[in-house]
Amino acid sequence: MILLLLGKLIVTHFVPLFTTLYIVEIGTIIRSLGCCPSEGELQDLIAEVEEEEPTGYIRFEKFLPVMTKVLLERRYRPIPEDTLLRAFEVLDPAKRGFLSKEELIKYMTEEGESDLLLILCQ
Repeated sequence: MILLLLGKLIVTHFVPLFTTLYIVEIGTIIRSLGCCPSEGELQDLIAEVEEEEPTGYIRFEKFLPVMTKVLLERRYRPIPEDTLLRAFEVLDPAKRGFLSKEELIKYMTEEGESDLLLILCQ
């Protein structure tokens, strides 16, 4: 419930500072609200709010009702803790229970953020 209220607070008080949202940031915005849609679900959501002629931006007034509905329906549930643990175990084959700064930098620069997010969101 707290996450839902926090999500509503962010969507209604901070995002409106902008009249349009850059389309490549939509996934980041949605994930920052505790939702974890698959890439396909994210593309479906973008298609739902995108203009008929894609501009690379989404108008906030189209995004707000859709995102509010997503939050109220708890559509893209947060990742369960055991799933996160399994994802990090993949990145920690030595089973030390942590990643060094160097390993994290390597994964973030060589594998890329989107690859890591896909691992974490599956």
